[in-house]
Amino acid sequence: MNSYQRTLFVLLCGVIVIEGFDANVTNIVMPYLGSEFAAGPARLGSALGLISLGAVIGFFTIRLADRLGRRPILLGAVLGFSLLSLCTSFARSLDQFIVLQLCARVCLVTLLSTAYILLSEELPPHIRGRANGLMGAFATIGAALPAMVLRPLENLGYGWRQLFVIGALSLLLLPALLKHVRESGVYLADLSAKTPPSIASQFRTLWAPHLRVRR
Repeated sequence: MNSYQRTLFVLLCGVIVIEGFDANVTNIVMPYLGSEFAAGPARLGSALGLISLGAVIGFFTIRLADRLGRRPILLGAVLGFSLLSLCTSFARSLDQFIVLQLCARVCLVTLLSTAYILLSEELPPHIRGRANGLMGAFATIGAALPAMVLRPLENLGYGWRQLFVIGALSLLLLPALLKHVRESGVYLADLSAKTPPSIASQFRTLWAPHLRVRR
């Protein structure tokens, strides 16, 4: 890796740790939400299902990176899920929690996918797979953190809301991302060669008859 590639990898891994944290923290706090908002298992299960729809909506936002660029979508996703995580710590009802975390899930899925795309396009082929695998390991580390820090927070007199404050710490990385992350060279080359396909045309391609054939 050259100097820029190393910097990009470190910054993306830092963001991915917090992405993994935020992606798992919703599952961790469900029992606390049930107690605070008087919601039973069925209601909490429905809440998780609705929040998971954010991953489906992310199909459309990810593809904006083909039109607007990888860099602005990555930065927007980091800013979005950080602010939404912070706002979630102030949720006063389960419905507010669901809406905030649904939107946050859209940003998380968009961030994760765009980070892998950007890293893959900026790294040479011989290290691309190892780098992506290592970055995925950082997401796993982040996913393990909520369960590890919840009990110490409770011992200090805090609760589940502070987990979402921790999830907003990626805001601290935003200045470094703005300064050091450049647009993908692959994207710039493709942009100069042709007009990116629209989201609607990509969606029609996805539903083309030949892709629905069972083999």
